[in-house]
Amino acid sequence: MKTVAGIWPEGVQTVDVAHQPTFEIKLDKPGIYGFKCKVHNRHGMFGLVIVGEVDPRYDLWKNAALNDVGKRVFSQLFDQFKADYETR
Repeated sequence: MKTVAGIWPEGVQTVDVAHQPTFEIKLDKPGIYGFKCKVHNRHGMFGLVIVGEVDPRYDLWKNAALNDVGKRVFSQLFDQFKADYETR
C-alpha cells in the first residue's frame, strides 16, 4: 500500500508498505486519503478514505500521480464521494 501523491492531506506522514500480511494506520486528521496497491494498481486496486468533515474537492484526482487505470478508478470513487456528500 502506498500513498497517492496529490490525494493526501498536507502535513500527514505518507504510507509506503510492501509485503506485509497486515498493517495498521491511524487516520486521525480530517482529510481525503488516496491509496494504491504497489503491485496491483495496474489492475485497479486503489482506495479512497474520507476522514471527518472535509472540503469536498472532487477534482483532486485530476492532478494526482496516477496511471490511466488509476485515473479511471479515482474518477469513479470521487463521483461516489460527491453523490454521498450531496445527499447527506
